[in-house]
Amino acid sequence: MTEDDFWSMIELVDRKALWSQNPQAAIEPVVKRLSEAPAHEIQSFEEHLAKALYDLDGQEYFEEAGASKTDDTFLYARCFIVGAGREHYDSIRLNPAKWPKDKLYWLELLLSAGYTAWSRATGRDESEWDYETEYSFETGCNTEAWDS
Repeated sequence: MTEDDFWSMIELVDRKALWSQNPQAAIEPVVKRLSEAPAHEIQSFEEHLAKALYDLDGQEYFEEAGASKTDDTFLYARCFIVGAGREHYDSIRLNPAKWPKDKLYWLELLLSAGYTAWSRATGRDESEWDYETEYSFETGCNTEAWDS
């Protein structure tokens, strides 16, 4: 999966459900399409997702993320920014001040899209998914982007 393929997959996110804070409905189209893909494509999706989240992991973004001021809520807010699509993501990357501040916009379930799709595709339990990405998306892992 190329980066463009990843963002095409993200375009399947139901934006109406996303902005109305219905995360399950928002990601279901992505999970459905991913579950039709081979395992290596699901893993590639996970790689691109982890890198996109990693690239938003930094002090400048954290300070603009509204009420999202814990490690977990900041991660879920980064998932929302990715889920809102490439144009929105690129806009935030270029200008963190554009981060939405009026509500807590989260998309935690985007983190489960890959292993949920893998489970559907293979018929195996989600707990058996053991794929680890090159980049960690956990808050604070992009150490170069945080003040020491």
